[in-house]
Amino acid sequence: MNVEVTGRISALGGQQNPHQSRNRPLTVGSSVGHGLVGAGTLGCFIRFHEYPGAIGVLSNNHVLAATNQGKIGDPVFQPGPLDDGGPEDCIGVLSHMIPLEERKMNQLDVAAAVLDPGIETTGNRLPEGDLEKVSDPSFDDVILAKVGRSTGHTKGHLSATEFDLMRVEYRIGDAEYRYFRFSNIIEIEGTNGFSFSAAGDSGSIIYSPRTRVGYAMIFAGNEEANRSYAMPLSAALRAVKAEPLTGTEDR
Repeated sequence: MNVEVTGRISALGGQQNPHQSRNRPLTVGSSVGHGLVGAGTLGCFIRFHEYPGAIGVLSNNHVLAATNQGKIGDPVFQPGPLDDGGPEDCIGVLSHMIPLEERKMNQLDVAAAVLDPGIETTGNRLPEGDLEKVSDPSFDDVILAKVGRSTGHTKGHLSATEFDLMRVEYRIGDAEYRYFRFSNIIEIEGTNGFSFSAAGDSGSIIYSPRTRVGYAMIFAGNEEANRSYAMPLSAALRAVKAEPLTGTEDR
């Protein structure tokens, strides 16, 4: 277990690339959000174990559930409100939310929404091809990629695993801030001086562009230090009792 002193670390909220538009069918990396937030990123499409036949989307609690303010059944919009999403852009409802705890260590910032019937998706199609599977991060595969609402398709490298962040700052509404502590976090550093992620990329899944194996999901970052912070994707999926769509499912 490692502890590192860092600069100010903040949950990545929202700041026009194609990912900020209204996308039908839905695509990985698109702007998405609860009505009380700006915008985050649609991480991946999932199939729920407890809802046979239903398709959902995975992202962060602070994206789909407005940092614990949302309620199960609340509408989710694509694009998110910051990108002019409104009631006519509702794609489904909040179905799962893992609460963020202020008084104890957190390991996940995750929520999921079940899509309305008739909402089509392109499945988990990445720039390099379809997502193949999900696994735990490994230094055997250190070059990573993501597709996000703000910075699109970027690459970086794995710099730490089992990383303990002392606290992450979350903005609630226009002026309120809350702080949550996290453990077992993955750190990714941008390559060649380019940012791996920025505000609005929260929820992006991190994967190997070589093998198309998914490893993690972004939830915070330190833009000054060019570092992004993510949780294991496998743990996020277990928390919402789901698995990712693979191959050409739902196309």
